Amino acid sequence: MNKPDTPEAPNPFIYGQILLPGYPFCRRPELEKQVRDTADSKRRIVLLGDRRMGKSSLVEHTLGGSERILLSVDLRGLESVSDFIDRLLLRLATQLEAHRPLLKHLPAAFKDALSFVSTLRVNIAGLVEFEAGNKVKASTVMQAMDALQRASQWWPLVVFFDEFQEIAENLDAKSANHLLGVLRSEIQRQDRIAYIFAG
Repeated sequence: MNKPDTPEAPNPFIYGQILLPGYPFCRRPELEKQVRDTADSKRRIVLLGDRRMGKSSLVEHTLGGSERILLSVDLRGLESVSDFIDRLLLRLATQLEAHRPLLKHLPAAFKDALSFVSTLRVNIAGLVEFEAGNKVKASTVMQAMDALQRASQWWPLVVFFDEFQEIAENLDAKSANHLLGVLRSEIQRQDRIAYIFAG
């Protein structure tokens, strides 16, 4: 006698999509704890693994929430140093605006950070030198990183660079070394921000 067909339960996991808080998520308690500890202690961590293994979902699911600003900067398809700056500042401006309603009375540090980022984004074309190779001044990258430091004075900040390897893979060697050198110099001076690098 054949068993009656029973409908298969639909797969709750969505391939190829970052799983934000509230979505089905394959729990990895040890990794979640390491990511959370990194954020809480404002340290740095590198997540290595093949694509579609859940690195982005791990970070977004673990750190998403109102207790901190999670600044996720996807570097997939990065084209230039100015593209890096634009992505970074766009995500920062978006997150600052999204977190604005959390406080009834905005502190001066928040207003300063928000206006600084907006002004910097508006004037970014004037700050970039369009020479051979679309070279960008180190001071321009430093200003963008300073915007992160200003924002961190208002609310705990975690910066998540996804597909970080694309800096070296997509940019020419001189531009990649320039950007990585400035980032290293700036990040090591920032003790109020946690950084997560995935690739």
